[in-house]
Amino acid sequence: MLNPAKVKTYVRQKKKMGRPVTVKADTPIGIRLPSRQLDIIDAWAAARGVSRSEAIRRLVDRGLAAETVATSAVEPARASKPAAGTKTAPRKKARPRRS
Repeated sequence: MLNPAKVKTYVRQKKKMGRPVTVKADTPIGIRLPSRQLDIIDAWAAARGVSRSEAIRRLVDRGLAAETVATSAVEPARASKPAAGTKTAPRKKARPRRS
């Protein structure tokens, strides 16, 4: 008879489902884009030899970097005001309160 203390047990690791992760990104997101915008992103990606996902990551990084540079060049008090010549939605007038 086998001695249970000397018997080796092998635990099989469960395989993960789906494609393996190729980028160190923690949170997947889903977005909807107009087909025209997606075509532009695909063309941008093809011109640089990268995937659509990588193109979107790079474009988001560029946009955030440009936003950071633009807001740091403006005085902090003016950063929240709209640029001159841009239209903003009209403000709703406050209704008088009934007592």
